[in-house]
Amino acid sequence: SRRSHLVLSAAVAECRQIMGAMPRVAEVCKPDIEHLCGDVERGEGRIAACLKQKQMALSAPCHDAFENSGIDVN
Repeated sequence: SRRSHLVLSAAVAECRQIMGAMPRVAEVCKPDIEHLCGDVERGEGRIAACLKQKQMALSAPCHDAFENSGIDVN
């Protein structure tokens, strides 16, 4: 149906936005990712979800990069 196509298009666009932002976040947050999320399996947004969950423990540069990335994790 047309509606499901629009929802899918929005999901693809959001995915592209996240993937565009992730390299910068990954670079800035590498120590945080290793320290806080080192045991988290890569892929399907699990690292982003882990960072979001542990947001209060992130270093200031990582927290800022993550906040400014537009990555929205439910």
